[in-house]
Amino acid sequence: MMRKWYHNEKNGQRFLTIEEIATACCVTNDKVKEWLEGNHLKRAWPGEDLLDSAELISFLIRHSMPVSPWLLPPQTKKILFITSDEGEFQDQSATFDHICRFFADSCNILVETSLAGRYADLCIFTFCPNIVVMFIKEFSVHTETTLNFISSIPEQRTILIVDDLLWKAKIDGLITLPAHLIVSENMPVAHVLSQLQSVFVNRPQERRPVPIF
Repeated sequence: MMRKWYHNEKNGQRFLTIEEIATACCVTNDKVKEWLEGNHLKRAWPGEDLLDSAELISFLIRHSMPVSPWLLPPQTKKILFITSDEGEFQDQSATFDHICRFFADSCNILVETSLAGRYADLCIFTFCPNIVVMFIKEFSVHTETTLNFISSIPEQRTILIVDDLLWKAKIDGLITLPAHLIVSENMPVAHVLSQLQSVFVNRPQERRPVPIF
């Protein structure tokens, strides 16, 4: 699984005290000072006990630690990527990166990933992503479970990236998929990116649970 953090100072910063960091990370003040003294974290300014939250988030992700929503700086969006198998995360890593960098031009992006199924449903519930991006090559019990869960949350904005067979079935009206945007995995990246902004900008319409076939 992959976790990433895309941050640009122009999209907002947040500065935290040692006490605030300790509380948010459920550790002691001494533990935070230990991170500082070990150069795992850097002070925002020399001699000051203030840290940039973006620096802390990078540290937490590198060490596979949870990131409290309270730590996120202003103008931060969360994206959850879902695939059917772990190998696909590597296969689609370039597409992940293109999508995140596209959105990161106007806001900070925190990324989580999950496999389709009950674990993805839990991630959607706990991570509360602004956008779910799901790669679908074929339907399985896990894929259907997650699609039906997504369709039960009207406000959840969703992008589906599908293979050619599913894309043709969608074009021919043979399947109905619950998403705000559906694109083919073989579309040029530039063409896909040109459509993504509408998912952030447009108000999502209500989506009801629908049969996949």
